[in-house]
Amino acid sequence: MTSSPTTKAGVQTFYQSELYQWDGRRWARVDGWGSLLGDAGSGFAIGRAGLDAALREHDGRGGSPALLRAAEREFGPAAHLVSRIHRTGMPTVTVAGFAPVVVEAAVAGDAAAMEILRGAGRELAVSVAAALRRVFGSDEAVSVSWAGNVFRAGAPLFQSFERELARRCPRAELVSPRGDALSGAGVLAERADRLRPEPGLIWVAG
Repeated sequence: MTSSPTTKAGVQTFYQSELYQWDGRRWARVDGWGSLLGDAGSGFAIGRAGLDAALREHDGRGGSPALLRAAEREFGPAAHLVSRIHRTGMPTVTVAGFAPVVVEAAVAGDAAAMEILRGAGRELAVSVAAALRRVFGSDEAVSVSWAGNVFRAGAPLFQSFERELARRCPRAELVSPRGDALSGAGVLAERADRLRPEPGLIWVAG
């Protein structure tokens, strides 16, 4: 019988990346450690990489002219980009908000933007593989699904995610989601009487 873990990436917000695997007995959290220490492959990571490419181009260090133009449309002259972002009061949210701009640049054919999305896909697959090893071991056949806005970034991200997962976990099968993150929360609520509390992951009333 094939085990069926659930992968969750960036469900609560566009700038967090958390992944849970559940086999009916154990959960594993991988990443979601916040923008300073983690969130690899998240919307924040994509937005930050896009702004980094813009500032590299501004400096002459090799970056992306398209992302520099996009950043200046969003924030004004590149020389003032950092101060403008910090003055928003929620710089993490502001940086994550640049992720859709990176996606637009990738759709338009910008090579740097496409590589940023590919890198995010690889990082998400690395997180999935780590969680699978912790919950199921390395040789068990499993089904993996996904949820969250970051997976709407398009083919460069998803295809990279798919390839990297297949390389690291050949027996993992990707299956399309049956619902969104809210649907998953509903399933957990229905099964509350069979769940046990997991610190940092799940809380069961009563």
